[in-house]
Formats: sequence, C-alpha cells, structure tokens
Amino acid sequence: MCNNGVNHGQLQMAIEMTQQQTALISSWMKELRHQAGHANLAEAELAAAEQALKTARRSLEDAAEAVQAGPESPSYEVSTV
Repeated sequence: MCNNGVNHGQLQMAIEMTQQQTALISSWMKELRHQAGHANLAEAELAAAEQALKTARRSLEDAAEAVQAGPESPSYEVSTV
C-alpha cells in the first residue's frame, strides 16, 4: 500500500535486501581483517570498518522494525503485504 508517496512493502523489502548485503560484506570484512593481520597491514583500519558495519546492521534492524510498525499517524491505516 502506498501512503504519502512511500510504498511500505517495497521499502521493507529494500531494507531487508540491504541487511542481507551488509551481512555478506561483514563476512568478507572478517576474512579481510584476518588476512591483514597476517600481513601486519591495515588491520586497525579494517577493524574500524568492521565495527562501522556492525553499527549499520543494527541501524538497519531498527529501520526494519520502524517500517514494520508502520506510521504513527492515526489519520490513515497501512497494511503490509
């Protein structure tokens, strides 16, 4: 359903796709950091990037919950499909 120019189903799907991609990138990042540690190169920078990805994943979870909960405005009803 589309309200105020936003299709909630599509938004939720896009967030879920982004969550999946971020999870995949996080697994790659863990491997990169491991390899960098063996080479003594950029391990701290990759660890910082890995932490930023964890923060992004938590934010995406919050966004997914907010979209699933729907708008707070009582002026209209939203149904997810």
